[in-house]
Amino acid sequence: MDAEILEDLFTARLHHLIGSNSEIGQHIVEAMLLSAKKPISKFKSAVNHPNVGSENQPDFLLQCEDFDIVCEHKLLSPLGNRQLDWTLVCGLSGIDGTVQLAYVG
Repeated sequence: MDAEILEDLFTARLHHLIGSNSEIGQHIVEAMLLSAKKPISKFKSAVNHPNVGSENQPDFLLQCEDFDIVCEHKLLSPLGNRQLDWTLVCGLSGIDGTVQLAYVG
């Protein structure tokens, strides 16, 4: 199966799972933030392939009270050198206008 199709299928199923149970979304947010050594925030919702006004779309967006978490799923394809940099171009930022990038593997 093509890597892009597999990643899209994973993203759709993850979105369905989190949409069915917000506690799972909170656990995912907490695990990611603890791994990245960032402060915990309350999970609000998830967006599958959010429209960010750019040709580069993130796979997934976890919306939290204090900030959003952009997710790029890499199942069979490598992480590119500038994979996270496009986040800045998309205009995704926290409520204070800042963007923090962290890799959670």
